[in-house]
Amino acid sequence: MPAVKLTKQVLDGLQKAPPSVRTPYWDAQLRRFGAIAYPTGAITFVVQYRNASGVTRKYKVGLSDRRPLSRRGNERARCLVRWTKVKIHKKTESSAERA
Repeated sequence: MPAVKLTKQVLDGLQKAPPSVRTPYWDAQLRRFGAIAYPTGAITFVVQYRNASGVTRKYKVGLSDRRPLSRRGNERARCLVRWTKVKIHKKTESSAERA
């Protein structure tokens, strides 16, 4: 699982020359933020987290089909990841309190 800075150039390169199998790429700056590249050229942005039971999960934040990504789209995905991390953290805390 390569760790790279997920920039527009990197993601555009993954769309132009997609991997032969489904491959996750993790961001070097933002922990637990990644992009899963598919052989079709599609890219899915994900956040990896552990739930209250300690099981690792991946939450799909957004999808970029075979259309070229805009720089704004990559920044938007990063903002969504930060928001999603807070949301997941609150949810796991509340479920742990109920148990």
